[in-house]
Amino acid sequence: MDLRFHTGHFFLAIKDEFVVKAERIDVAPDGFILDGGDLKIAASDLTHSWKISPTQILPLSLLNERTRIGGAILDMELCMKRFHAETKQDAFVLSDSPVIFGAASLALTVISDRTSDDVDFAISSDFLRWRREKWSSLGITQTETLPFSIFAYCGNWRSRATVVSGLEGTTFRLMHPVDTVMQKLLRIKSDECKFEHKDKRDIELVMETLSPSHDMLVALLTENPLRYQEPVVEPGRRGREALAQHSSMKENTIWFLERFLPGLTYDEICKRALNQIVAPIDSMPALSLHQTLPELAKIIEADRADL
Repeated sequence: MDLRFHTGHFFLAIKDEFVVKAERIDVAPDGFILDGGDLKIAASDLTHSWKISPTQILPLSLLNERTRIGGAILDMELCMKRFHAETKQDAFVLSDSPVIFGAASLALTVISDRTSDDVDFAISSDFLRWRREKWSSLGITQTETLPFSIFAYCGNWRSRATVVSGLEGTTFRLMHPVDTVMQKLLRIKSDECKFEHKDKRDIELVMETLSPSHDMLVALLTENPLRYQEPVVEPGRRGREALAQHSSMKENTIWFLERFLPGLTYDEICKRALNQIVAPIDSMPALSLHQTLPELAKIIEADRADL
C-alpha cells in the first residue's frame, strides 16, 4: 500500500482548464485524493502543479488570502488561453488587457489585510459568454467576470491603472484605489448590505491611506458627466435597473460628500460635471503595491511540485 501524502499549500491545474487548491494530497494508485477525499483527480488529468512556500515576504496570517487571489488569477489565465485556442480571439478585445478591480485590487495595493469572497475581472463580452457555456465551476475561488461596460460611469481610470503580469505571463491592469472608490460608489441598492458593511470601510481605509486632496476628489467625481445624467425612463426591466442604478449612485455619493467633502452638495457636483466645470486632477497618490503579481510569483513557486 502506498502511504505517501503531501501537506502544504498547492495549486493544481486540471487538464490546463481550471485550478483547484489543496492543503493535503494523498497519492492513490489511479491518481490523487485532495483534502481527505473532497476531490479525486486522475493522474492523467493533472497537468501542472505549484507548491506555495511560506516566506518572509508576507506574514503567514496573510498567506492564505494572497494565494487565493493569486490562484484565481492563474485560473483566469488558463481559461483565457483555452478561449484563445478554441476561438482564435483575445479575451480582452475591448481593451489592451483584462482589469482586476474591486476588493482584490485593494488587497494587492493599499489594504494588505483585505479579504474577499471573489476576485473581480472586467473582460470582453464574447469571453464571458464562452466562459459561462464552457468553463468548469470547479475553479479555485469564485471569480466574478463582468463586461467593460461596468466602467461606463467611471472617469479616465485606464490612465491611472497599474500594469502587472500574472504567473503565466498575462498582462492585467490593476485599478488604482481611488478609481476603485469611484466604482464602489456605483453599488446598486440590491447590494446595499455590501455597500454598508464592506464598501464604506474600504473607502475609508483608502482615504486614510492615500489622503487624496480636496481638488482631486472633486475632479474624480466630476470627470464623467454620464454619471449624473438622469436616465431616460423606459418600460420594462432595463428601465427599472437604470433608475435603481442612478438612485443608488446618488445616495452613495451624498454619503461620500458628507463624509469626505463637507460643504459640497450633490447638486453642486452634478452642475460641475454636467457643465464640464472639471478641475484638473493633480498628481495621483503614489501607488505603492504591497503585493504586486510579480512578487506573488516568488511566493507561488513555478517549479512543478514533486508529487
